[in-house]
Amino acid sequence: MNRAPVILFVYNRPEHTREMLDSLHANQLANETTLFVYCDGPKSNASLSVIQRIEKTRAVVKEKTWCGKVIVIEKNDNNGPGHMVISGVTEVLQQYDKVIVVEDDLLFSPYFLTYMNTALLKYAHVKKVMQVSGYNFPVKAFKRSHSAMFLPLISSWGWGTWKRAWNQLDVNAIGYEALKTNGRLRDKFNLDASYNYADMLIAQMETTHVDAWCIRWWWSVFMNKGITLFPDHSLVENVGWDGSGTHCGTKNNFPQPNWDKHYSINTFTNTIRVNNKAYHALKHYLRTHTVPPPAVPKNLWQRAISFLRRKLNG
Repeated sequence: MNRAPVILFVYNRPEHTREMLDSLHANQLANETTLFVYCDGPKSNASLSVIQRIEKTRAVVKEKTWCGKVIVIEKNDNNGPGHMVISGVTEVLQQYDKVIVVEDDLLFSPYFLTYMNTALLKYAHVKKVMQVSGYNFPVKAFKRSHSAMFLPLISSWGWGTWKRAWNQLDVNAIGYEALKTNGRLRDKFNLDASYNYADMLIAQMETTHVDAWCIRWWWSVFMNKGITLFPDHSLVENVGWDGSGTHCGTKNNFPQPNWDKHYSINTFTNTIRVNNKAYHALKHYLRTHTVPPPAVPKNLWQRAISFLRRKLNG
């Protein structure tokens, strides 16, 4: 079969990279898969220790043939995670019609590649389906039945897409300004006011504090009324919360204490629409868990409202 290639992005975390590659190598379809590894380069002011960790990470990548074929792309300069992912996925999709994208701090079920390839084949020509996610939030209401569901959001932790969907990526996020004034649009983009994606996108487009591809990808999927396939229990775990990553701090707001590393998905729905029951449960979960502070400083009016709320709440 025509397996989807895997694209891995690494920088300066050799220990995470080795653990992740071991996990990927243990997948059933690893020996049938081509792996592209994009190694970002050092920043202009990088310290000697950072440069050494970059070199160690590249050495790990070359230790053995982790998949059927491994192609390593080493950058001399630092591209940053946002540009690196966008350019890398775009480049590989010039050769293939579908891809799977992973990061250096993920662990996988040995059935991750099987799930991803099955889904990428099954929904290849369904325009509304724009992404397949191997990760899902640890929502207790999601009953484990080894099945997949559609939800109206995207994920950045172990995912796949097609050339026909990635062609819809709008790196300039045209029209994002409406999120500042159109409350209905903002709430919908924020999953019915469940999670503050809007300020993340505004920060991406108007400041230098954010360098992310995923928030622009979510805007693109959202504007095209796209949906994503998710497993009912995550096939991916993120173990990068040790402060060593560019975007991961030291606290995972969505821990998975009961993650089953051998879980598999066997049932794929033929109904191409959002699972509303699951979506309702997800929104409740997001609202009751820690949400990152807004990425854009509040204006004086917003600060005044926040001050009054604090006073009223004692």
